[in-house]
Amino acid sequence: MSSENNHLYRFGEFSLDPIKQVLHRGGNRVQLGSKDIHVLHILVAAAGTTVSKDELTKKVWGEVGDNSLNQAISAIRKALSDDPKHPTYIKTVDREGFRFIEDVKHESRFDKTKTRSGRRIIWTLALAMTVVIGLFGWWLRAERLGNRADMSPWLSEARQYKRVGDDEQALNALDEALAGNEGDVEAHLEEAEIYYDLGQNDKAHEQVRKAEQNVGRLSEDGRLKLEALKLEFADDLEGAVAKYQLLIDRRPNDVEARYFFASAAMLEPSRRAEADQSLRVCLGIDPLNPHCNEAQLDLWVYENRFGEVLAAYDRLHTKLRGYPWLEEPAAVASWATDNLVGATTHLTALKDARIAGALVHGAAHRRVAEEWTAEMLLYQGKLGAARQTFRTLAENAPTAADQASELLELGRAEALMGSPVTAAGVVKEALQLSNSPTTLQGATEVLAMAGATRAAQDALAKWKISDPQSSHNGPFNNFVQGSLLLTDSQAMGAIAHLEQSTKEEQGATDFEAVYLLVQAYMRAGQWDKAVNQLRYLTEQKGTVLLDEVGSIWPLAQYSLAICYQRLGKEDDASATFNRFLKVWSEADSQLLQPKSTNFSRKTGPQSHSSP
Repeated sequence: MSSENNHLYRFGEFSLDPIKQVLHRGGNRVQLGSKDIHVLHILVAAAGTTVSKDELTKKVWGEVGDNSLNQAISAIRKALSDDPKHPTYIKTVDREGFRFIEDVKHESRFDKTKTRSGRRIIWTLALAMTVVIGLFGWWLRAERLGNRADMSPWLSEARQYKRVGDDEQALNALDEALAGNEGDVEAHLEEAEIYYDLGQNDKAHEQVRKAEQNVGRLSEDGRLKLEALKLEFADDLEGAVAKYQLLIDRRPNDVEARYFFASAAMLEPSRRAEADQSLRVCLGIDPLNPHCNEAQLDLWVYENRFGEVLAAYDRLHTKLRGYPWLEEPAAVASWATDNLVGATTHLTALKDARIAGALVHGAAHRRVAEEWTAEMLLYQGKLGAARQTFRTLAENAPTAADQASELLELGRAEALMGSPVTAAGVVKEALQLSNSPTTLQGATEVLAMAGATRAAQDALAKWKISDPQSSHNGPFNNFVQGSLLLTDSQAMGAIAHLEQSTKEEQGATDFEAVYLLVQAYMRAGQWDKAVNQLRYLTEQKGTVLLDEVGSIWPLAQYSLAICYQRLGKEDDASATFNRFLKVWSEADSQLLQPKSTNFSRKTGPQSHSSP
């Protein structure tokens, strides 16, 4: 292998891997033929120097003439979006050849580090290893995780990337594994897990379906993992946890199984002690495992143990400091304690993540950091700034489905914060981009909250066609019907459906449904019931911030102040309203405009209008 091939080349938004013969833009692969890649590699390796046409032709085609070279240069320029008249990358040198004019950074392909978001997966040992330690780590992983001796190099490399969190690079390696063997079921499962963690549910479902087509090739452990993933995708957390428990029973020292068990179990309040125990065992086996360390911080956020999260973050081992996703729970814990400056610092570290001094590959960490920033803006009542952030996220999202997802989150916020017409318009934009099952389900939810009955029913019908299992989703169907009745001022009917929706939820509480149920109680004058639900919601601050729209927690405080006032508990009303106003001290002025003359910024709400 030549020393040139040992390098990865970075220029502008692009990275070139000459061994894999792949060009990436951000986290996305750019389609180029192998000859085109070869030409680009020669030019990039000689950046700043003119390479003659003859040299390029002989190295790539042998004795073929200029026509093939010209076609290759044209294809490369198109892939790079490079204007030959005003080039950024490839300059034509008259009667000589071509010169690559952009700055190029060389990276040893053996020093690469990586990154990712959401639920993390546990695979390899330390980053900077000697060959001996690397071989020992491979053996140890095989013992702990049951890796096949015949695992493809690409699958092994993907797991290395996942260890340090670089989802895009892991997906690229898995794509290569599947290009060589479409029936590699484990690679499909790996991709499903990553897409699920990144919130790209449609792609995750697609990979699960492909894995099912080759289920006969799976080991018993693989079948259990596949079944658990399917249950998790279907929001059957209890079933998923049971499958992961079977994996643990088969392999007590399998850190991957323990991690997945904990990640699912922590979503159910009654099983968080089990999640904690599973993570303790995981960290006992591999104390420096970044995914288990992050999961432990996530669990503590769910349990409102914000001080412990921040203290643990400060005590992190130096070898864990390079794992960007540990910034995420630290940011949420800071946010939960109203240290928004600290939260922003952690999100900036996530956005500009570096490992061993080099920027992390891909855009996932930057996108997640911006999403959290938007949610914090909603928490503060800064809807205008949040709108701009969500729209920027949508514009820069890698796929149409991702663009739609960002718009739907904005639509959900608009509906909750009293802008139903705007919410419906945003949903319409999202549906023009994507009609995937996930988009249709989200659109149905937001349209129902916005009171757009006909549009919601149309989206619901399309969703049921696109996803046959959707008709069995009782909690969601009740949520939709309850939301529509609430916006139609049919409080009692809304209460019946929303109560049923919250009762049918398995394990994890849908606090969005709880919040809407509270609004129905308030419209029906059932103040005591509303207070009970609001106290529960506001006491679960960590869970609400992690799982719901950022504005729900302060809006719940506002609603609780109204309820206390209606019940004649003026002191409680005043104290609760002050907590709300502390969060919304810099909120957009129109959100605090009274909908009746009974609103007072000093004394709090004097009616049951929402801001």
